[in-house]
Amino acid sequence: MTVQALSSVLPILIALGIGYLSSKLLLPDKVVVRLVSLISPLVWGLLFLIGTEFGEVVSSPDAVGYVLKTSSLVAVATTVVPCMLLLGLAALRGAGREPGRVASFDMHGAAAPLKGCFIALLMVALGVLFTYAESTVASLWLPPSNVMLMVLIFLVGLDLSSIKLGRDWISWGVLCVPIAVVIGSILGAYAVHFITGEDIRLLLALSTGFGWFTLSSADFGERDRAFR
Repeated sequence: MTVQALSSVLPILIALGIGYLSSKLLLPDKVVVRLVSLISPLVWGLLFLIGTEFGEVVSSPDAVGYVLKTSSLVAVATTVVPCMLLLGLAALRGAGREPGRVASFDMHGAAAPLKGCFIALLMVALGVLFTYAESTVASLWLPPSNVMLMVLIFLVGLDLSSIKLGRDWISWGVLCVPIAVVIGSILGAYAVHFITGEDIRLLLALSTGFGWFTLSSADFGERDRAFR
């Protein structure tokens, strides 16, 4: 099991490191900016490939029902539980505000994440539909999802080189949000385990999106047998 985990993590760290060092030592800033701009389209393409792999798995109505039930429970639990923790933290922080002062919610700030989630779901759905297309279309060559994932991680390494972390990043006001999301996602996975009886290791792996759609399925599908 340890060897399986290392074989999954090591290529990711290598691709990330190569991207980071390439940005710092080899590539001009203009080239880095252009390559980083490809991250979003590459994510969409990878989600499309994940959709094609998903479509090949759910070939029967029973399989579709099982997958949709489990995935829906995981999605809801790993979203609701972190949200409850974050709302609790917000209430605690709001207790120290001046009386009558109410925090505002910026709908414009929520539009971009919602748009990203919609595009992600759309690309997965198109990938599923692709598997049921005519044979002449479905026989087209598609790049392996694990290769696309490594390219994406390389680009993320390029992007990380431009991030400068200051002291504000290690303050409790900043760190409490990701910590709450991680803890809430783990608790959500355990909640689904108690409801469905699914393998907790499998559910913990699926919950690693931490409130965002995760690309781990591109690699996890090949490792699933290690849990069985």
